[in-house]
Amino acid sequence: MGRQISALDAEAVRAQSLQEAIDKGGFVPLAQAARTTNIPLTTLADAVRQGRIPAVRVQPNRWVVRVSAVELALKGDKALGPSQAQIDQALVEAGLMTIPAGGFKPLTRATPIDFGDGGPTVSQTIIREREERERAIHGH
Repeated sequence: MGRQISALDAEAVRAQSLQEAIDKGGFVPLAQAARTTNIPLTTLADAVRQGRIPAVRVQPNRWVVRVSAVELALKGDKALGPSQAQIDQALVEAGLMTIPAGGFKPLTRATPIDFGDGGPTVSQTIIREREERERAIHGH
């Protein structure tokens, strides 16, 4: 039980650190930006998804934006979003990401894996199973 509580405490500290990083950068949740700018939340969310307004995803379905970026977009100016380095730094400060000592290195070349079993590919297996299921359902 004590271990579970400490894990919850650690998660609360990470969430607080993330919130402080967001506040320091002038970011607000999408819903708050929508209320502040009188833009419907769905319209603002669409603009973020389409890349017309820069935003930072802090959870799978949670975005934060700068109200100033939304206002610039309303004026038709291209809003300046945070650089990837600024986003990475905020995530590091929040304890949500670590950066290796030498920095990130791009993958130079990925070599395909050859399983060499000669069997069907995954997609071929899925197609075959769907066809078998259709035949079983429709009796063909």
